[in-house]
Amino acid sequence: MSEKIQYNKRKEPCGIENCRSRLVFEADGLTYCKEGHLQRSTQQTQGDDDDFGTQVPKTRHKREREERVSQIYRGPEALKLYLQSYQLILWKQCYALIHSLRLPAELEVVVKDLWSLRLRLLQSRVDTSTDEATMFSSQVTSEVDTDDQQSEGDRKRSSRSKTIPSLIESLGLCYLGMMLLKLPISMGDLHR
Repeated sequence: MSEKIQYNKRKEPCGIENCRSRLVFEADGLTYCKEGHLQRSTQQTQGDDDDFGTQVPKTRHKREREERVSQIYRGPEALKLYLQSYQLILWKQCYALIHSLRLPAELEVVVKDLWSLRLRLLQSRVDTSTDEATMFSSQVTSEVDTDDQQSEGDRKRSSRSKTIPSLIESLGLCYLGMMLLKLPISMGDLHR
């Protein structure tokens, strides 16, 4: 008595000797197509029960999260950090102008010289150390301030903010550099 063979349907045809059969059956742990071609790498194996649980479970080490401490700089340290970031922005603007508008590389040197002149004006503010703050902190301050003293403090703050370069000045430095090199570029060309 012959056993009835159960066929399973596959998506891909057999492909051996141009066989187009999509029906496969299993015998002795191997897979054959309906025409009897042995299918490659389809041998089915059964795992031993003895090997159960021999894999080592993966352990993950919990990493300690580092707390981010936000630092707020004040005084000369803040100004120094601001000027460093400003200088980076200025360099990137020069780089973009040189490569996008195909300007000469001397523009970077000229803008660097203009920036160094601008830094000379700010050098006294950057070089002031915290010794000034400790010198004045030991003095006793009176709680009653007159209107004249308050308005004088406001004037000092406004004059300080004028000496700190703004981002629009970086574009001005680039434009001055282009004018010193006598390049035929207008502000409209920069706007594009």
